[in-house]
Amino acid sequence: MTKAEYLAELEKRLGVLDAEERAELLADYEAHFEHGRASGRPDEEIVRRLGPPQAVAREILYQLSVDRASAQPTLRRVSRAVFAGVGLGLVNVLVLLVPFCAGLILVAAMFLVSVLLVASPVLAFVQDGPTAVFLLELPLLTGMVGAGLVIWVAAVRCSSLFVRWMVAWLQRNVRMIAGDRV
Repeated sequence: MTKAEYLAELEKRLGVLDAEERAELLADYEAHFEHGRASGRPDEEIVRRLGPPQAVAREILYQLSVDRASAQPTLRRVSRAVFAGVGLGLVNVLVLLVPFCAGLILVAAMFLVSVLLVASPVLAFVQDGPTAVFLLELPLLTGMVGAGLVIWVAAVRCSSLFVRWMVAWLQRNVRMIAGDRV
């Protein structure tokens, strides 16, 4: 594969980026070729050292998505970064997807429990109707509403902590991948 073919394939794979960002990245990889040629290496050896353009593009897109999630840590950006990382290989499915799904399930379960506890008086009223049993259960139901509100606040806090932890985990994974390349 020649320099022109490599850069054309890399540009095609980075098509989701804006033109300025893509041009900057392509200039960096063109510099790799120029440096390699100055050292007397043929294009084929430079391509072999850089790796396939498809893999390079996936790594670049993964790193950019992690950078964006770090800059503005939201669940949506973290999700995009996780799935970009999962596209890098089977190991990342275990390293990224498993903790991401486990954390998401835990936070979602906390929100679900809190909603059910807050809704418990309504559910009890629907089940029992306006009876003496409902009135006897009212103090307990009020406590359940309070517990539900506390769990809701904890779920909000946990979701924030989860997003920050996941961003740190993604950044660590990017450093490990970059370390493998060096």
